[in-house]
Amino acid sequence: MKKWLFIAGAVIGSSAVGTAWYTGTQYDEILQTQWLTAQQQAELSIDITVTEQGLFSRTEQFHMTVTNPEFDQPIELYIQQNLRFWPLYISADMRIDLSQGSLAQLQSYIEQAPTQSGGWTASVLSQSGQHNFQLGPMRFSPEPGVTVTLEPIEFSGSFALDMSSSSGTTTLQSIEFQADDAVLEIGPVMMEVDSVLVDNVYDIPNFAMSIASLQFKNDEQLQLTNLVISSQSTEHDSSKTFANQIAVEQFHFESPLEQTHIRVDQLRFNSALAGLNADAYRRLVNLGQLDADKMEAEAMQALDQLIDKGLQWQLSEIGGQVDIALPGQIIKGEFDSRGRVDLAPIKFSELIHPMMALAKLDAEIDLTISDAMFAEHPFGPMLPQLVEAGYLKQSEAKLTTQFAFKQGVATFNGLQFAL
Repeated sequence: MKKWLFIAGAVIGSSAVGTAWYTGTQYDEILQTQWLTAQQQAELSIDITVTEQGLFSRTEQFHMTVTNPEFDQPIELYIQQNLRFWPLYISADMRIDLSQGSLAQLQSYIEQAPTQSGGWTASVLSQSGQHNFQLGPMRFSPEPGVTVTLEPIEFSGSFALDMSSSSGTTTLQSIEFQADDAVLEIGPVMMEVDSVLVDNVYDIPNFAMSIASLQFKNDEQLQLTNLVISSQSTEHDSSKTFANQIAVEQFHFESPLEQTHIRVDQLRFNSALAGLNADAYRRLVNLGQLDADKMEAEAMQALDQLIDKGLQWQLSEIGGQVDIALPGQIIKGEFDSRGRVDLAPIKFSELIHPMMALAKLDAEIDLTISDAMFAEHPFGPMLPQLVEAGYLKQSEAKLTTQFAFKQGVATFNGLQFAL
């Protein structure tokens, strides 16, 4: 009996060892696929160095370089990870090397270095993984009298091992800037991003960011509460649509010196741009991979293709409550607007000619405001005249109008208006 138990244990152990070894070989293939995918991104370069190698473990260093014409210099990041190969399963601990790359420039400014913990796990069978990484509180002083403090940051999400898709969430508990008597406090901040690789271009089908609070304290006071920004990207019949939403519970700015008071409550903005040629969009994203002498011609061709079937912009809503006091003028009340703007098929080069572009536009915009919004504003006395002329309509303490533009002619409530 003991002999059979020993044999069974040996078989199981050998299978586990063999499967773990197989997992390691699969990781090499996965890493090669990831590297090739990264190399196809115009602004990203990755070098991988194996510093320690074992049968069931490995230590690697990733050197990532991001270049962009808008950057003064490339951004370099070094990451070290310790891998363990289990039967059909991989685990890794990650650490960001603060002593190398672009982060090394901060070393002399750091007063409190962050702790680091976390990493990622992946299944060879499902070809997917999960990541979770935390940076502890940190504080640095980039110049005398200036201090920046960041409270814990967490990165979490999931990804496909071939880098074809990912979903991630970044959470920052708070960030504080102090400079002499001025203080800026932000947080908590959350950002969620989904990405999908399509024709070597990463598309972002979903993006969301929220800031619970932002406060600036100095001679002037600024406060923002519950800012939420989100966007969606969809594709159908080779046509892309980008939808955007912005909401702010409250924005408040006070400047006693300038005698300025601005407050906006329940601000909301929802819109969508449709009709963009998907192939042209990806051609524009990939421009960075071309030689400089070919880039301009490719850009013009892609821009023409981008709008060759026209565009449609839908304003679902923009509205809110405003309370603005400036020297000599006050604006106070509610506003709400909805509508659409359509652009007929046109070449990009024609857009720089105003009359040609205007001839291609077809728009309708509805606007509603409180009738007392401009009661204490120099523009106020003109409103009754516009009502009498028919450009505005008054009903239930509100003023409304419908703006239309077609074939180069603008109208308000159906009455032609000379631009």
